[in-house]
Amino acid sequence: MGVMDFHLKTRPVEGERIVIAGGGLSGCEAALELAQEGKSVTLIEMRPEVAIELNAISRFSLTQKLQEHQVDIKTDHTIQAFRPDGVVAKPSGGDDASFPADTVIVALGMAPVNEILQPLEKIAETFYTIGDCTRPAKVADAIHAGFVAGWRL
Repeated sequence: MGVMDFHLKTRPVEGERIVIAGGGLSGCEAALELAQEGKSVTLIEMRPEVAIELNAISRFSLTQKLQEHQVDIKTDHTIQAFRPDGVVAKPSGGDDASFPADTVIVALGMAPVNEILQPLEKIAETFYTIGDCTRPAKVADAIHAGFVAGWRL
């Protein structure tokens, strides 16, 4: 299941053991919500820290909440395989480890949604791309980009 399926509630999260592949903000938020529901959650991240895109104070607060709710955070782990019964990941300098799961949520990043750009280029003299059609980002980034685009007019 993709992390957006989880956030938008388009598919149910089955079972009690959940593995989340990807420790960015979206993966961490999903992990926290599921742990608060009483699920057993493992969060696997290839970087040395989770939620690195957050400022230090927000990251500290989020990681404290994840620890309070007993999310098993595995940093410096590279995913080797997705299997029907879970995930195989390799810690840096170690051997492959299996992480059993009833549901795996993939939060490994997003891609821009920009299919509308080509038709717009044909009919609009001037337009500016902002938000997720440029690059997936936070709402505040899109609002700022919209402000800047409006200022250019």
